[in-house]
Amino acid sequence: MRPALLHVGLLIASVFWRYQTNTMRARALLLGLALAALAAHGASAASCAEQLQAVAPDATADFIDPATADGDCVLTLCEGNNYDDCHPSDGSTPPLRNYQLVFSDEFAEDGRSMAVEAGDTRWTAERMWYAGTEDMEVYTPDQVTTAGGAAVITMEKGQDWGPVQRDNGTVWNVTKDYKSGFFSSWNKFCFTGGYVEAALWFPGDDYISGFWPAFWLMGNLGRPGYLATTGGFWPYTYTGCGGGDSGLDQPGANKPQRITACPDPAGFDRTLYGMQPGVGRGAPEIDMVEMKVPPSIDEQTGEPIPLGLPRGGGPGQRPWPFNSMTLQLAPLLPNATTWMDPTNADTPQGPLGEGMYLPQDAMQTGGVLQGMWTHATYWRGDFADGMIPELKKYGNMDLLDNIRPGNVVQDSVSVMATLNSSHFSSYHKFGLDWKPQQYVRWYIDGQLVYEIDAVALRAQTNSTGHTTFERLIPVEAMFIILNFAMSDSFTKVDIDRLQFPAEYKIDYVRVYQDPEAINLGCSPPDYPTAQWIACNRDVYVNTEADQVLVPDACEKLPTCKAEWGYEYQGGTQLGSMTNVTSPFDCCQACAQDSDCGAWVWNPYYNLACVLKAPGGLVRAKMGSQYEGIISGLALDPGSLEPRTSGGGGGGGTSGAPPGRSVRSTLGWLALCVAALAALL
Repeated sequence: MRPALLHVGLLIASVFWRYQTNTMRARALLLGLALAALAAHGASAASCAEQLQAVAPDATADFIDPATADGDCVLTLCEGNNYDDCHPSDGSTPPLRNYQLVFSDEFAEDGRSMAVEAGDTRWTAERMWYAGTEDMEVYTPDQVTTAGGAAVITMEKGQDWGPVQRDNGTVWNVTKDYKSGFFSSWNKFCFTGGYVEAALWFPGDDYISGFWPAFWLMGNLGRPGYLATTGGFWPYTYTGCGGGDSGLDQPGANKPQRITACPDPAGFDRTLYGMQPGVGRGAPEIDMVEMKVPPSIDEQTGEPIPLGLPRGGGPGQRPWPFNSMTLQLAPLLPNATTWMDPTNADTPQGPLGEGMYLPQDAMQTGGVLQGMWTHATYWRGDFADGMIPELKKYGNMDLLDNIRPGNVVQDSVSVMATLNSSHFSSYHKFGLDWKPQQYVRWYIDGQLVYEIDAVALRAQTNSTGHTTFERLIPVEAMFIILNFAMSDSFTKVDIDRLQFPAEYKIDYVRVYQDPEAINLGCSPPDYPTAQWIACNRDVYVNTEADQVLVPDACEKLPTCKAEWGYEYQGGTQLGSMTNVTSPFDCCQACAQDSDCGAWVWNPYYNLACVLKAPGGLVRAKMGSQYEGIISGLALDPGSLEPRTSGGGGGGGTSGAPPGRSVRSTLGWLALCVAALAALL
């Protein structure tokens, strides 16, 4: 359409210039130039969208940013399923394929808000405290904006607050002296397989430690920071029935996989959520970027390390910053097993196991990444000591810090790549090529730096007979996350020498897919998530504003909304219970009672759960001393509208589309009519 507008505009201008009066000439010229300008404006976006639809007519182009340049519509990658396919020893050309742009955000419009109330179609900026890593900051939507053609996350001093959800569903408020930003495409944009890339400018400098900018993916069944949603899902990528029980008996261990490949236990039916029997489900994690400056505080003495030391890894030298690139996995391998190679003490990049690759060509003199150094991650994980007998056998005890990264929650198949000062003063590209069940490949500035294939995730059994079957290169739909944290759990925070405010800048985010394997959406048919999330909305969303993030109704089960810090007062009380250990249990008690319209869970008075009939209810915000109260409204199957009378369960008014009541449908119709009137 854009080329047609261009031709018509130029034709009008030329014809009327020759045959009409001066007035008509001027008007026609302006009209023609306006049409030509309209054609030029956004031509690149139309071109990318048209190219996508030309090669994949059924694919949506809604996520392609009009500001993306023509030259960024296609990316050529190797489509071989393993490292050797893409690096033929005979020097022949590897199998290449053009991937098509399916998502982009150039952040070209300044002053953009990603708060949930702003209704951004791609991103949501969170307000929360991230308990899993014991962060020193809270995240607030105001710390995420766009400026100068980039998304900007600002870390600054200033007391602020954020809620934290614990793994039992309770929610508490946390106040911190620093605030930063976290935004993701959870339940808005997800993709299964393809190449994702962002151009990033890191905060701070390459000497003072503490900042933790990240760029990562997670499976849509988990909402980051909402621990009641991630327990038993994150970071599982496992479809074996049985095995995988290693570490579950340890303090602080992960929960067992929530939905396994085994037959469903009594009382649970996964088909109610559209899930397939025999398929294990999870929320795996892939980290493209976790930037770390090694501690600038001596961890033995607590004293600051002097400025100006020469760079290097020897005594009296200051190590370079690095980027950590990781596939996080559960279940854990059995103790005394590893994906690394305890016999491999000779490789400069560390004890890489079968199916792991750290290519070095681009890092040699004259290469694009000249001076960069990659190595297996230095992390003496919780199960590393189990490898000591094997390491002693081969005389390789110096590999103990590399042999089994991770903890009692996750195995971390991880490597590091050194960075330099340019990463803190300009943009660099970080990308990931992911083919489900086959491989994951990490790129920096367009160069392959790390690869894992399915062989690395093979089944293993230890000497006592404990087995973990094959973990999968992720198959779940994944969403994109960018955040900027500080935590001593990652690197020592040199709080007195860090400079605030500090900015983490994202020039763009783009996703490409094979035109023959376009797979967009957060709830694909083979690995659906929509009904699980809808039927457990009380743990996925805890504020009234966030309800829009879960647009679907639970079709086959009664459920409920939940809201932290509010209470439904008044009305008719149906009954109460004490020692109800979680708000989820209180919600379910109300949802299963067709006479119940609202529930209130009060952690301050014997973990009380109060059930109330519909009608006569007043929603009241609680004071700070009672903000741990959670309450909500019951929803019948197929409906997003609260119950209005007892004896419900009908799932909306007959004749309305599934999951939408007549009242809701009329509301949408009114909005459409109003929008049409405004246009006319």
